[in-house]
Amino acid sequence: MKRKVLAVLGGAALAVGTISMVAAPAAAKVCTDEMSACTLFYDGYGGVTIQDTACDSTGVYGEYRRTQQSGTTQTVNNYQGCNTSVNSGSDTSNYVYRHRAAANYTGPDSYSGWEWKP
Repeated sequence: MKRKVLAVLGGAALAVGTISMVAAPAAAKVCTDEMSACTLFYDGYGGVTIQDTACDSTGVYGEYRRTQQSGTTQTVNNYQGCNTSVNSGSDTSNYVYRHRAAANYTGPDSYSGWEWKP
């Protein structure tokens, strides 16, 4: 047996019951282990966004590959600082099929895994 709870908030009635929610598909976003850099697709896989998600004075960059330049890795840099994003150019006829994020450390750079176009 299902029960419904009725609550009155500011004169408005709110019925609460069993609710089914379908989650929206997650953005194809990947981040480095320390979460200092993230990349994601934008414009229908036409380009890549690189986000600097840490306030650590370290530049970040995204690497990506397009369908018509198979095997060629392209780079988009973000040296604008904390909590900023930079987009690569967009080309929906030559879409991005994979991308990854990187933080530009003095020693070895830190990379996320590759995210593939679904």
